[in-house]
Amino acid sequence: MPDRREFLRLAAASTAASLLRSAPARKPNFLVILADDMGFSDARCYGGDIDTPNLDRLALAGLRFTQAYSTARCGPSRSCLLTGQYAQQTASDVMTPGNIPNYVRFIPEYLKPLGYRSYHTGKWHMKHITGEGGVGFDHSYTMLDELRFFSQNRHELDGKPLPKTELGYYSTTAIADYGVRFLKEHAGEHAADSFLLYVAFHSPHFPLQAP
Repeated sequence: MPDRREFLRLAAASTAASLLRSAPARKPNFLVILADDMGFSDARCYGGDIDTPNLDRLALAGLRFTQAYSTARCGPSRSCLLTGQYAQQTASDVMTPGNIPNYVRFIPEYLKPLGYRSYHTGKWHMKHITGEGGVGFDHSYTMLDELRFFSQNRHELDGKPLPKTELGYYSTTAIADYGVRFLKEHAGEHAADSFLLYVAFHSPHFPLQAP
């Protein structure tokens, strides 16, 4: 017979295990990264000639898909990604993303009722993102100058215009920095909630401009 202390320890461990089994599973977080107009075979892990070590590490630890539908253009592609519908269904197939019908719903609009907070950083290229007619992101750094890597004359934070960028700006770095900023805020103020972070890099969309 175990002594009283050992018995209590075993009973506590059994109770804790039972509570863990009955506790509801935490909803998963989602991190979606979009590389703009990048060919699937550009990455080294798909046979490309360019070193892409970070993508290769992700591929090594995850899954590599070999079949997919492609719209072959940036605006329709992001519309499909965020709505789950073909570009033709959302009036985005001819690069007219501003005409997306009001009945179309975006991922954050589905996740919000489930207790998620949603964040976006980077290129947008679709209908209004915040305010009236927005699509449900709690925070967004929105790039609106489509062809500028080293400067932004039109970019917004949560729908409010930001100043023109200064020397040293590079879109990929800025997009990533805002993503980190949003996640730090989430961890500090909304740690109990699950999140979606949609990171829409400008690179390598033309004109290709590497630092």
